[in-house]
Amino acid sequence: MDIRVIPDKMLRAKAQRVKSFTEEDRKIAEDMFRLMKENEVEGVGLAAPQVGISKRFVVIDLDEFHEVLINPKWEPLGKEKEEDIEGCLSVPGVYGPVERFKKIKVSFTNLYGEKITLKLDGMLSRVVQHEVDHLDGVLFIDKITDWDRIEVMPLALHYPGVVELLKEHDR
Repeated sequence: MDIRVIPDKMLRAKAQRVKSFTEEDRKIAEDMFRLMKENEVEGVGLAAPQVGISKRFVVIDLDEFHEVLINPKWEPLGKEKEEDIEGCLSVPGVYGPVERFKKIKVSFTNLYGEKITLKLDGMLSRVVQHEVDHLDGVLFIDKITDWDRIEVMPLALHYPGVVELLKEHDR
């Protein structure tokens, strides 16, 4: 299992709703947790399409929150937004400012088939929004608010799709 990198078409496709979370899906989720921690740049979230699986589930491992979110949906709690720097394992070596809702409510099914609803803010809110975007074929680069403020690490230059993206934005 590998993390897909732009311009992989899977990253731009809308993932399919999960009807039944199988034992094979559980193994994939376990592998996703391992993969994002073993990656050259450690991640805190990974969506199934990022590993070539067109299913609506994500894994998140941030502080004490270690969870598989199956068919997640979120909505804003209020209108307040905040900007922060984001990166993505599918766009290695690029970091840029993205505006997101500060507080959200997310609903999902967990590994045990339980329907969960949580109110989130801070970094966890941002990560959920970022990962759910992946399920809809949206990448953080689509939401960068100021391309003049992006940071590019040497790692980015090892990926032709990332280099092409940077050329498109005169970076």
